[in-house]
Amino acid sequence: MSPITTASGNSQAQPRTRPPAYWIFLPGIVVPVCCLYVLIPRALTGFWVVVGVSLLVLVPALAGPLCRAFHFNLAASVCGVVVLAFYWAIAFFFLITLWSASPMMFLYFWYLIIPPLAINLAATFSCARRVGFEWALTGVGVGFVCSVILLALAPRPRLSEPAWERPLDPTALSSEILTISKCTQEFAVSHSRSGFPESLQQLGPQGTSCLSEDLVATKQKGFTIVYEPGSKDESGRVPTYSIKASETAPKGKDTSSIFTDESGLIWTRYDGPHGKGIAILYPTGEYEFQKVLSCLFDATLTPGPWRIFAGQSESVISDRDIYLRRRLEEQLFVGNRELVTGGYSYEYSFLGARDGAIDGFTIQVRPERYGIVGVRSYLAIATIDASRQHTNVKVFATPQDRPATVNDPLALGSEVGLSIKLASTDN
Repeated sequence: MSPITTASGNSQAQPRTRPPAYWIFLPGIVVPVCCLYVLIPRALTGFWVVVGVSLLVLVPALAGPLCRAFHFNLAASVCGVVVLAFYWAIAFFFLITLWSASPMMFLYFWYLIIPPLAINLAATFSCARRVGFEWALTGVGVGFVCSVILLALAPRPRLSEPAWERPLDPTALSSEILTISKCTQEFAVSHSRSGFPESLQQLGPQGTSCLSEDLVATKQKGFTIVYEPGSKDESGRVPTYSIKASETAPKGKDTSSIFTDESGLIWTRYDGPHGKGIAILYPTGEYEFQKVLSCLFDATLTPGPWRIFAGQSESVISDRDIYLRRRLEEQLFVGNRELVTGGYSYEYSFLGARDGAIDGFTIQVRPERYGIVGVRSYLAIATIDASRQHTNVKVFATPQDRPATVNDPLALGSEVGLSIKLASTDN
């Protein structure tokens, strides 16, 4: 009986628990140190919760291995359970956050949880085997409670300003502005003594009937239209006018507007924190204009013959008009030297030739449907000097329903494509 009694006594003398393994504490040191390194500079801007938790975990994560090394097994076990609770708190926190954000997001990114979850399960089984099942279960439960507390204390994102409300698109009113511009120009031509109208009512059903009752009204598609005639000159004639349509009820600080005047040019403008007062010229077919100019320069600066490459084949053309038809696409031509593209008709002619050389060219450009496509017509005149190294290009424009002449004002370079440098030209 003595050996059995001795064995029983030795068994009761052994501790009920063994200290946790050293590796359990390692993630509890690495993760908080990384968090502190990254977030301490931002601790005062909403990350104080994470910084505080990192400091609370770092203490037992460092103390646990020391307690085990000096055989303070109970203290080492308590530190191990605290660290285990931290592991599960982080896992539960991200699981709940991901699921609450979107279950679909959880289905897409579930694999990111596998590595930390594997560490948590390994640490839990190790603690259950060495410290005790009750201790390990306590760590998991405390971790879940802590994750709920972290979710409650986590800082919510704050918007420094209200969400941006996109302003209305002012180009939606372009057709109405073009119609009003057409009517004002026609009124000034037919009323040469009085000039432009003093109000839109003169263009409505009670006036020339050029505008419908709806267009005479000031409210259109979320905009308020304001027509302002210019000051009368000495003869009592109204020489200028302006039309501006602004958002009737802006949704935020950003607003939009559309503007035109007697020039017939239409500008859209965006004001506010995002728009910053940027004005944009409404499209006038400048790309097509620039393409026609470029092809005419190629056909006049070079005496010919001209080469055109189509795929693997090469054509040599000696006729200037045929060359231009190939370059500008045959299907666009409606006459010998007349084509329609981008809603505008182009008719070109060449200036007097010397020994087969061309001195320059002219282009008449008209909107195909006046008041619908646009209201501005152009006359481009290009001359080439004797050295054929320099060209001079002038483009005149008028908002009236007639061909432009050299007596009309010069057009903006940007509206006819002259803002783009053309090869072998000096503009």
